[in-house]
Amino acid sequence: MSSYLIDESNSERLRTRNTWLNPLTEQALSGITFDSGMKCIDLGCGIGDMTCLLARKVMHSGSATGVDINSEFIRVAKKHAQSKSINNVYFTRCDVHNVAAADESFDFVFCRTVLMHLTRPLSVLHEMRRLAKVGGIVFVQEHDLASWYCKSFDKKCNKLFEYYCRLFNPYMGRSLVGLFKKAKFEDPEVQVQCHIVYRCEGDPTKAASKQAHLLNLEAMKSAILAKGYATISEIETVRRCWERFGERDSDIAIGPTMSVWARK
Repeated sequence: MSSYLIDESNSERLRTRNTWLNPLTEQALSGITFDSGMKCIDLGCGIGDMTCLLARKVMHSGSATGVDINSEFIRVAKKHAQSKSINNVYFTRCDVHNVAAADESFDFVFCRTVLMHLTRPLSVLHEMRRLAKVGGIVFVQEHDLASWYCKSFDKKCNKLFEYYCRLFNPYMGRSLVGLFKKAKFEDPEVQVQCHIVYRCEGDPTKAASKQAHLLNLEAMKSAILAKGYATISEIETVRRCWERFGERDSDIAIGPTMSVWARK
């Protein structure tokens, strides 16, 4: 967990992941009121899907800024926003630990599935607090990988989830409330969502989730090999298991995701 261990040379992985994750995030955000004119920032924005959603929520009088350390993601995000004619969104390359913005600049500070990759997640919470205006909202969404489970005709499918837990922080979802309190947020609100994958054929969202797991495995392969967690042959066996996942009605994968937010 000392560095970002996913090979992001193929942005298709994030597009596929966002197909199933964006609806969960939008549902979690449904309890928050967004007024026109609000200023939002998305830390670790990736290819900018959620940044563009935030820009739409605050209308033309508001704005949304996306920051990411990956310059290719920033390029793709800008192109995506232009194709959608979203003019109140901005993207810049930046480290989420040290964002180039003044204190108390934003009404809504957002971060999704970033902290589980980092060795100093609390420092990012402190940075998010710094960026938020007094009364502004800080919102974080993370998977709880240690709780993910796969039941399949082939038990080797669960090996993928074991790789997740060894490469990333498997307890980040359940740790969020404690991190918020350490960052001096009082009474954080919590929502737990459970993404369930089964009978993938004919359901675009479930099919995208299955495909995202396959793309994750490919993107993690170098790190898995470098750390000695598996051989090429073992990784290939897991890949074949996931390609067959969902062929039987008894196949099911369950993955809890936690959302926590609070006002400054």
